[in-house]
Amino acid sequence: MAGNSGADFNCLEFFKEEIRNENATIKIGAVNQLHLIASALGPQRTVSELIPYVVQVVQEEPLCNDDEFLYSMARQYAVLSDYINGNDEMLIAPLEHLAAQEETVIRDQAIQSLCKVIEKRPALAPDYLVPTLHRLATKTDFFTARVSACALLPLAYRHVKEDQKGGLRKAFTMLCADETPMVRRAAAHKMRDFVSVCAKQDLLTDLIGVYKQLSQEDTQDTIRVACVHATLVIAKMLNADENRQHTVTVIKEAAEDRSWRVRLTVAKNFDQLCQAFGPELTAQKLMQPFIQLMKDNEQEVRKEAVRVIEACLNLPEPLTSEQLQQHILPQFQQLGLDSAQSVRAALAQVLGPVAKALGRDVTQRQLLSLISDLMKDEFHDVRLNIVSHAGLICEVLSVDGLVHSLLHTVQNLIMDNHWRIRQSVVEQVPKLSRLFGMEMFQSKLESIFLSSLRDSVHSVRQAAIQHLKDIAETFGSQWTVEHLLPKLVEQYSGSVGYANRVTTLHVLPQVSFVMTPEQLVQYIVPLLVKATKDSVPNVRFCACRTIMWMMEHHSLGTQNINTIIKPCLSELEHDPDIDVQYYAQRALLRGLRADGPQVFCEQVAPGGWDLTVDFTDIVFSVVRSWHRAFLATTDVAFIRSEINGRRSRRIVLFAFFCADAVGGGLWAFWCENGAPGRPTVPQEAQDTEHAQACRSFGVNHYLLWGTGIPLEGLVLFLAGRDPWSFWSDAWLLPVWMVRLGLLDVLLWNVPPQILVGDALWFSVIAVMCRVHSLVLWILVAFEVASLMLALGEGGLVDIFAFDHVRYGMYSVAMLIIMAGAYFLDEQTRLQSFGQVMSLQDQNAALAEMMLRWKVLPDEQNSSLGDGQEDASVGSIGSSSSALRHGAAWNPRGRPGRVRFSLPAAAGKAPAAALPTRRPREALGGHQTARNLMDVME
Repeated sequence: MAGNSGADFNCLEFFKEEIRNENATIKIGAVNQLHLIASALGPQRTVSELIPYVVQVVQEEPLCNDDEFLYSMARQYAVLSDYINGNDEMLIAPLEHLAAQEETVIRDQAIQSLCKVIEKRPALAPDYLVPTLHRLATKTDFFTARVSACALLPLAYRHVKEDQKGGLRKAFTMLCADETPMVRRAAAHKMRDFVSVCAKQDLLTDLIGVYKQLSQEDTQDTIRVACVHATLVIAKMLNADENRQHTVTVIKEAAEDRSWRVRLTVAKNFDQLCQAFGPELTAQKLMQPFIQLMKDNEQEVRKEAVRVIEACLNLPEPLTSEQLQQHILPQFQQLGLDSAQSVRAALAQVLGPVAKALGRDVTQRQLLSLISDLMKDEFHDVRLNIVSHAGLICEVLSVDGLVHSLLHTVQNLIMDNHWRIRQSVVEQVPKLSRLFGMEMFQSKLESIFLSSLRDSVHSVRQAAIQHLKDIAETFGSQWTVEHLLPKLVEQYSGSVGYANRVTTLHVLPQVSFVMTPEQLVQYIVPLLVKATKDSVPNVRFCACRTIMWMMEHHSLGTQNINTIIKPCLSELEHDPDIDVQYYAQRALLRGLRADGPQVFCEQVAPGGWDLTVDFTDIVFSVVRSWHRAFLATTDVAFIRSEINGRRSRRIVLFAFFCADAVGGGLWAFWCENGAPGRPTVPQEAQDTEHAQACRSFGVNHYLLWGTGIPLEGLVLFLAGRDPWSFWSDAWLLPVWMVRLGLLDVLLWNVPPQILVGDALWFSVIAVMCRVHSLVLWILVAFEVASLMLALGEGGLVDIFAFDHVRYGMYSVAMLIIMAGAYFLDEQTRLQSFGQVMSLQDQNAALAEMMLRWKVLPDEQNSSLGDGQEDASVGSIGSSSSALRHGAAWNPRGRPGRVRFSLPAAAGKAPAAALPTRRPREALGGHQTARNLMDVME
């Protein structure tokens, strides 16, 4: 217990030292880790020792003037609430102190932390937060405390008792009338939150007068802006008559305010004001102020007033057509000629929704000329915005003579200098094609749309490719085959630049969805085959990618793939361009899967498999893949150091032993005791001559297991003592013999032919012990397991059902163990490399330090034995002459000691003998270096 108290006390003392550090980084880092100190101390000592200490430190010099320290403490107080076992009231007072600081970020963070504490424990609000708030609100020495009180009022009002709410409303009224502008501004900014938690009657009784008073604030426009935001909340709480009496006047005055920021706020939030006041008050009281905002002198106000029209049309109770025609439309002509480009762009953005709300007749009569003019505007954003609604406008106008002029303007915009406008026109074409039909599309839009496939900007071409699918779906398969495809083929053949041919290849998958497989083979595949013979590599590998996509998403038929596609892809496998080769090979693999699953083994009878045809191919595939993987990893695997492979090899040997021990024990128990509900010797096994299980020539299975497993463990232990010696590999043969004699034949009752499988399985262990490659391990394990399964299912070996489970268990267990061994191998390698580099760095630093030292006295040699130096001992000198005469330091001395022989210098006192250390100890650690420096002095 005393030891634990000492450790806790050390944690606290460490924290005290760190926050007193002159280094700001160390000090702030200690504060940010305060929760770790609290966790180490425990809740009781945190409350009794840690919190009182930090409260005292915050109020003392010099930390009380460190703003960064105070900010970090304000943030950490909220974190400490999780480590004080519910004593959150201890944090209120220190946060109150920080909430009165001069720096704004400190106050804000203190208020935020205080809110977190109260939200966590709302019961603290009546007894702790309310007194704190009143103290802050009545402080007269400096205004910052009163500003913080404004921020706490909404939270406190939500959690206090009913009899305390009147005092809080009075405090808020007092803060709104404070003589300091900053306090009034803070109160106005929190008015929206405060009135939202108040009752309607309390609002009308105590707060509505303060609201009106602040809305007429003369000195600060930010206060009047805050009153506009508060109106959005107040108007929803009051009915129409109450709003007409209290709030409508505030908004009308704000719309005519001398500050453009106040007017801008009204314009931005006009849709929310309409929703809060309702359609009746909006029509009676708000439309005239809104018209004035659309005519405002500031272009930002006009722009926001125009922009908000679209939002007003999307309200649950939107502006009516009469309101639009009476109040809004008369302003559009003047706004269309506005000198500010941003205002015209905002107008162009809302014309589509306005036209939809007005209908065909009004749009044709009052908006069509304006739309045509804006499509020809010199500012590209205006043209872009109006074109983005071209489909909607044409849908409103429907097909008549007037729409042709609009389409003519759209045709001109496809040649616009700005690529975003061209892209916007392309995106509108599918909607226009559905609206006007096939004939209008072919006569007015088809040529300009297909020309966008040859656009110089990739985004425009990509937009045309994506939207061509919609057009093909609109007009159907017949139109696509008879009309569109010939134009695409013509465009491909007539293209000079390869980019246009690549674009055509990208179009083919988009239009293929509306075509039948026969049409694809007849029209699409020949074009793709032609593209595989293109002179440009980019076109060739794009053709390969398109072919691969076609085979994945469409059924082209095995015969067509084998006779038409595969020969072309086979030629591209030897293409000079490496990218073409890659995509050709991928397409060929996709073609193999498209043919259907490759059946290597064909079942001919319920009792077995006919492996006489393709079994050689299986063996060849296994050997080839094994050989390739071995060659690919040998160069890397055999250059690993001794440190890397020792531990992982022992893990594999140990895992092999554990698997045999567990499996043998389970088998012995089953054979001797019998499975539950079954006889000791299975009846079906007694009736089978060549698959009798559990006979063991009359030998007790427990005896075999108790003899064979320890012997196998002993041999594996000897093999693992020095995993990289010759004897380690020599021990592998006895291990195999033990398995064959005691386990496989006697214990497991394995037929002789299955010993071939055990030989393969044991060869895996040998390979895994030598080659540390996770890829090779998994490959070999899977191949051996699959080979044994194929042999067992094919009837070539007589294998009992338990052996299936045994080999499956081996495979899964070894995969997990091999992954762990590989991870440990890599970690050991990295650690070894880091240790070597660290030793080299310390070696160089220590040598440099010693070479810079003064020459030590001549008597030093006598202390080492009358100048008789060991063959492994070097000398250290500080002068260049000493170095030239062989005075060099040799850190690689005898294994047990490091000795130094220093050249003589007259007139110096003898120095103490150097301590004897092992080489790695002498080179590592700061304390060793300090001891060595003390001896040298």
